[in-house]
Amino acid sequence: MGVYPSTHGPELSATFRGHPLDGTQITFPEGYRAVLVTETKRPLTEDAERKFQVTGGFKNFTYWNWDKKPSKNDDLCKAMDWIEIAEAIHGD
Repeated sequence: MGVYPSTHGPELSATFRGHPLDGTQITFPEGYRAVLVTETKRPLTEDAERKFQVTGGFKNFTYWNWDKKPSKNDDLCKAMDWIEIAEAIHGD
């Protein structure tokens, strides 16, 4: 269960403005993906109905830490674990 070690890629390293970064590739669990949405037209009033359009999506992303190597104890990785925990509790 979880995004480590089964769904992460190789360890990555980079720098940003002279600061070292450590990262890894994280893949969403099967059946999940992130989507990017944009608002097609801004409403004239705060109570007006809002309309959004899906403009893209992705199934994995690169997660970076500046002060330590990514691990299963990072908050983001713990949050990703909840997807599988929720399915186990509430699934069919």
